[in-house]
Amino acid sequence: MSSALRRINEPVPARVWLDAHDRPTRVEWRGREEQVECVLDTWCVDDAWWSDHPVRRLYHEVQLATGVRLVLSWDMVAKRWLAQR
Repeated sequence: MSSALRRINEPVPARVWLDAHDRPTRVEWRGREEQVECVLDTWCVDDAWWSDHPVRRLYHEVQLATGVRLVLSWDMVAKRWLAQR
């Protein structure tokens, strides 16, 4: 029996288009591009700023036109978007 743990639902790289108010309007993730129907929630995490590995992320929970809900996160340290279902 293997004792290795496997992560599930890990965030994946994404490309995100924003409107004039910096809200997501489209997202490309896992090889498909989809329209954002609405932004359900937005929040920011700014933690461990005192350490060598600070966490600074802006999150948007969105619902796509297909009905799928995603959490999009802009990593302000690494300067990249991630998507997580």
